[in-house]
Amino acid sequence: MARNTWLSAWSNENDPTNEDTRMNQVLRLIIFIGIGVMESAVFLTASSLLVSTGLNASKRLHAPLIHNLMR
Repeated sequence: MARNTWLSAWSNENDPTNEDTRMNQVLRLIIFIGIGVMESAVFLTASSLLVSTGLNASKRLHAPLIHNLMR
């Protein structure tokens, strides 16, 4: 979501009716890369938490079943 907003603002900078101050292209690119890195970190963290909690729930669910089968 943040990347789309940033790209929209970046593309609107070339609009001749826009009289806002222009930012340096390198600075805009660095900010865009930073947003991408942050989004990737959040995605990886969320995915890791989902996998670890899923594995924990699976172990807690199946451990008693396996224990009863092995008795």
